[in-house]
Order: sequence, then structure tokens, then C-alpha cells
Amino acid sequence: MKQNCYCGRSNAYTACCGKYHRGAASAPTPEDLMRSRYSAFAVGDADYLVATRHPRFVTDSSAAEIAQSNVEMKWIGLKVLDAVQLSEKKGQVEFIAFYEQAGQRGQLHERSNFQKFKGKWVYTDGELK
Repeated sequence: MKQNCYCGRSNAYTACCGKYHRGAASAPTPEDLMRSRYSAFAVGDADYLVATRHPRFVTDSSAAEIAQSNVEMKWIGLKVLDAVQLSEKKGQVEFIAFYEQAGQRGQLHERSNFQKFKGKWVYTDGELK
């Protein structure tokens, strides 16, 4: 039985966000990148999260920091509220990511900013809502 991708789409993980995580393809839109980054949090792929972050926000310890912050989190759902491509090189996605931590449920509501860097979409920053 096929399991839907962590990002909420009905495709199997390997055919959806998994292809981005493996490097077989690059996310074609800001929304696809945001969904693949959510899935990377869900599967604990800190290297992908660093690789898809704008280099000006990456430090030598970024992967370790992401892995540590994610260690007790279980990501349980994603709801995309809005996705806008502002230009050929800029986009925004507003979403709510649901998680469990220490037996408690919570959510992260953010409007994320993306831009093209060397021909690929990358995450720059976001505003918590």
C-alpha cells in the first residue's frame, strides 16, 4: 500500500519530495521547495535543509543545529494556506506545520520567503504568524 508523501500530497514520498531529497530533481516552485523542506524535517534530512537554504544564512554548524532542534519533534501534518510567485526570482508561501513534542501537539504558522539562487529556489527567511 502506497503511503502519501509527508508534505500532504497524495503521491508516494519517493515520487514526490524524495526525488528532491535524493538530488534527482530540483523543486520547480517555491511551494514545492517549502513542501520538500517540510518533508525533510519529517524524515530528519538536515543536509537537504542546509542545501536549500540561502548561503548567507548557513553556518558551519547549521546541519547539527537543525538535527538537534528536530530530535524530539514529530512532524504530523502540513497545510499550505497561500503560495505566491512574486517574480521569476522571488516567492512566498504561508503554511501551518503541525507537530508533536513531549506528548504535546503544536503548530508553526509562517510566511516563508524564497528566491532563486544559482538557478534553484532556496529558502531565505520567514515571518512567524
